[in-house]
Amino acid sequence: MSRNFKLVGEIENQTKIKLAKFSGQNSRLFTFVDDINQIFINKIEFSKNLSELGIQNPFNKQFGISQNEISSIIFSQSENELVNGSNKGILTYWDISTQKIIQNIKGHLSGISCLSVFPNDNNLLISGGMDSQIKIWDSRQQNNGLTLRSHKLSINSMMVSKDGKLLASGSNDGSVKIWEMNTQKVLASFNESDWPICCVQFNPVDKAVAASSDDGCIRYWDVDRLSLISQTIPDKQCIYQIKFCENGQQLFSAQNFSLKVWDMERDGLLLDYIDSQWKCILDLNVFDNKDIIGLTTQNSTGLSIFGTKMNNINNEKHIYRNHSEKVQGCQISDHGYERHSVNVLKPKNTHIQSYGNILEEQGFQLCSNNSNKFLPTSQIAQRINYESVIQEEDMKQSCLDLIISHDEVNLSSFVIDDSNKQKFKQMDQINDISKDHSKVIQILNQRINYMKPIMHWWSNNNIKSAVNAINQLSEPSILFDALLMCAQSTKFKSIPMEQLPQLLEKCKILIDSKYLSHIRGGLLFCYRTFTTYRDDIQTIKSFNQMSKVDLSREERIAKYDKIVEQLKQIVQMSKLTKLIERNKMEVSELAKKLQIEMLSLLKRINQQ
Repeated sequence: MSRNFKLVGEIENQTKIKLAKFSGQNSRLFTFVDDINQIFINKIEFSKNLSELGIQNPFNKQFGISQNEISSIIFSQSENELVNGSNKGILTYWDISTQKIIQNIKGHLSGISCLSVFPNDNNLLISGGMDSQIKIWDSRQQNNGLTLRSHKLSINSMMVSKDGKLLASGSNDGSVKIWEMNTQKVLASFNESDWPICCVQFNPVDKAVAASSDDGCIRYWDVDRLSLISQTIPDKQCIYQIKFCENGQQLFSAQNFSLKVWDMERDGLLLDYIDSQWKCILDLNVFDNKDIIGLTTQNSTGLSIFGTKMNNINNEKHIYRNHSEKVQGCQISDHGYERHSVNVLKPKNTHIQSYGNILEEQGFQLCSNNSNKFLPTSQIAQRINYESVIQEEDMKQSCLDLIISHDEVNLSSFVIDDSNKQKFKQMDQINDISKDHSKVIQILNQRINYMKPIMHWWSNNNIKSAVNAINQLSEPSILFDALLMCAQSTKFKSIPMEQLPQLLEKCKILIDSKYLSHIRGGLLFCYRTFTTYRDDIQTIKSFNQMSKVDLSREERIAKYDKIVEQLKQIVQMSKLTKLIERNKMEVSELAKKLQIEMLSLLKRINQQ
């Protein structure tokens, strides 16, 4: 399978494109808006070969034009209507079949930044504004709708869960809030990040939500247990879009020039990495869990459609979480549960009581200072069949798990009779060994899960994807596995030269480790790099002094210089000096050998 995205269609436009949106999962329709507020609707024609997709414009050219500056756009659930929000806070409903405006509604105090639809009701729509408010609209009623207030800054992204019971919202204030749609109350507030939240996505088959922030990190929360399941390593590239596949097993993230596939149930495990020519990603869609299509602006006036077929993803059975997992870092307030990354509090009876009150079966409530009902309670109950009662046994089990995890019990401490105390001490020791064994198994499984895709790509000569995956690692034990595999492989010289400085940077993590095995692994990779390219560096540096300017050679020299600079920094590390001073272990000899030979090379290069 090709590891690059293919250009499957292009749309030329005379004006700059600023927005583009797919109509929904597995849908063929998409729309885009240019900077003079013209709206276009197009259709993708599928074929067996992804590269043979066709792009059709059913309205010949322009669908419509708005009198207000468009800031967001979305299709209705039935795809019969198109709704756009403006910078003046106005919602405009379009009938797609007649190409006419159905109605305009003034909603927000400032611009509408994002829109979301209900998956089980074609009449309900949610808008998020730069005024930090969220509003719920019924297209059948001409009123101000329901207003949800809890965020402090503008709303960037929203999504309603597949069953229509929950709403997730992400804001510039760095929080992700989960709302219960029956009561319009905040069920949970996740505040792991100080960075603005870019995108939020519910898992379509599990009660969990993912969110990406401006630090390039994706975080994944269990909504039932209000706990952080996993998060990816922060990336320098901003994440423009995230999207779950239909079975909820993989999460796709689109950045400039790359697409990544994650298993968020397994510690944010990177399953796949694909180079792309994407830039300025406007939207992303996944078809039948394997075909991925993206809408991008490659230049100021064109829209490009890129795609790839994902045949190489690890399709293991989806891991559903055990409902006896511990609730970690939850704090209750008047608005619901608020999760912080540092506090771990045991739930109190008052917490359980409040939680039950929040989940009490109710219909939609009235907005403050709004005399008109938004929707009758009876209608909401029919449309949204909400499970409002939490099983008491589940809550008891969660509390019991917390108590056990925080208050360790030793059998021997309860035995007064000295004759039996020794026996119970032995039982305690066996218990400790069992727990340690479980931890070891867990760590080994984690290392195996991370190494599986890397070894697969490496063995199939997809070196670039393997190296990209290694560059995402920060855990020393997993880095040790990956770098040692590279250092001992006959394919070492297949590593692209421009990626070696990043891997040498990772070696510093191993060399700074307190474990000698990690230090040795980092030094072995450094020494393999040094011996592989030492002669080439010296030769090309000598030749460069005697020859005319050659651009290709200059580029190669620049790559060598980056490798030399990294190796120079490594041999000057204080940790390396301390290792050499010990002079008793094999690792000290390796550190000394690398330092002496590297300094010798630098001396020869500087003399030329």
